[in-house]
Amino acid sequence: MTELFNLIKEPLFWLLTPIVGLFWSVLGNLVTPFFQKYLSQLYQSRNRKRVSSILENRAKVERFFISYSERDSTKIDVIHGLLTAISIMVVGTGLLLLANLLPHPSKYLAYFIGVYAFYLGIKVIDKQHLLLGQVKLAQERELALDDWMNENNVAPSETNIINGFLVQWDSIKFNISETELLEHSKSS
Repeated sequence: MTELFNLIKEPLFWLLTPIVGLFWSVLGNLVTPFFQKYLSQLYQSRNRKRVSSILENRAKVERFFISYSERDSTKIDVIHGLLTAISIMVVGTGLLLLANLLPHPSKYLAYFIGVYAFYLGIKVIDKQHLLLGQVKLAQERELALDDWMNENNVAPSETNIINGFLVQWDSIKFNISETELLEHSKSS
């Protein structure tokens, strides 16, 4: 502690402190634009990926919105996928229970396979959950459109007005701006 006080008492310390501070300030000001440019590019890249992911999800919802039969077949596929995931997880549980009875070296292989079976089951459940969410959004979209058309006395032949409502509804549900949706619909 006394060494620190002795260092502060030195005139060289008081002379070098502003010089080093000025050096770090100039260096920071020179490096800042590069960091800002990098962060800006990183943000734009992530935003493009986010928008493309949202637009892919929206395209699937539109596909389910248009086709009743695809909606129903997807519900059946989701049920099949969930049963498959449960079966995989049951096999994984069996392997984990069986691992305790196995000899030492093969015990670890059974543990690994059992845990991996759980991982696969969870991945399948996540995929089916996403599909079911898209089907649910398509149904909500259809109900919202029907309610809106009945409230505003809009005929099914007025496609421009209906498309305007659907873009507005999609921008709210998918958390994306209407201009991004309109730009995408013009480019595709």
